[in-house]
Amino acid sequence: MVSFQKIKTCSETVHIFSAVAQAKLNLSLIEYVVLNVLDGSIYSNYDCCIYGENEQAVHRVNAVLKETYDHGSKYADLIARQYVCSVQQINIKMQNIQLVRKGDFCNCSHNFHPVLYAAVKENKFAICAKIAYNYLNPLYLIEWFEYQKMMTVDTVLMFIQDINQDAYAVLKYYEREGIATLIPYPSKMPGKIDRGFLIHRWHNHQSTHDEQVAVYSCKEILQGFAFVAVVDVDEFIVHDKFLGYTEILTTELTTSMDTHKMWPNKGYRRIELRSHNIILYHYRKCQRSDNKTDICFRFSRNTDTKMLNIMDRLYERVIAVKRRLCISAV
Repeated sequence: MVSFQKIKTCSETVHIFSAVAQAKLNLSLIEYVVLNVLDGSIYSNYDCCIYGENEQAVHRVNAVLKETYDHGSKYADLIARQYVCSVQQINIKMQNIQLVRKGDFCNCSHNFHPVLYAAVKENKFAICAKIAYNYLNPLYLIEWFEYQKMMTVDTVLMFIQDINQDAYAVLKYYEREGIATLIPYPSKMPGKIDRGFLIHRWHNHQSTHDEQVAVYSCKEILQGFAFVAVVDVDEFIVHDKFLGYTEILTTELTTSMDTHKMWPNKGYRRIELRSHNIILYHYRKCQRSDNKTDICFRFSRNTDTKMLNIMDRLYERVIAVKRRLCISAV
């Protein structure tokens, strides 16, 4: 198994997951940094301490609450939130950042968090694959990445927790190819609740916030791309004519999103299409074939053979990568 570092924090109640600067080609024009956090505070009353090289220059500014993830928030100890730190008046190259309570000093004794600079990728398509954890079938993973390449995806951003060695080797291969961007996700989550992403460790309320803070980070890191989609590694977006994703979509006009929803950006409105305009099938296996009470068995059944049209091409690509990585999994 491959494991990674813990979340670092300067406060006992707020835990910074990522800090991402506004996407600008000219770094001197950056106006803000967004902090994606798990927050256990009641009043959300913080300042941002921003550091330059060698942690010498300090810029302190009020941390403005941008967004709170409301799903199950009454029952979660740590809430997924975003804070915005204005840096319009700053004249240093930002290196690290902290959140401190009002009245506390900057430069606490531990744990600066690095500032990430979002890249500007005009006309490019990115996928947020959220969090990879536990056991992933390496061949299925290869198949998924090769399909994304066929769909003209430019970047796949993925957070990595504890995963099996073969799957990690696959991810590192696609990182070397330039399509995958891998970011460590902590093995031990902050707070008092012992939880994880496996079924037996999933916490109904807290784990959704753990996942959402990764989605928040995806949104900010990929803000400079023209198109962004949240797609799990067991999901395939399939068009009748196998058009590339950029051919299917015209623009990305959302201001916020989670796993299953998105909100339109200012100046745009959401349009909900009726079934005679578009049909989107979401295929998945029922968890247990012998459990006839499972609501999954009540869903309508549809046969879809579109993927058979590219099966041979996709199979050849998968086998080639499997041999290259000397993977024995079947």
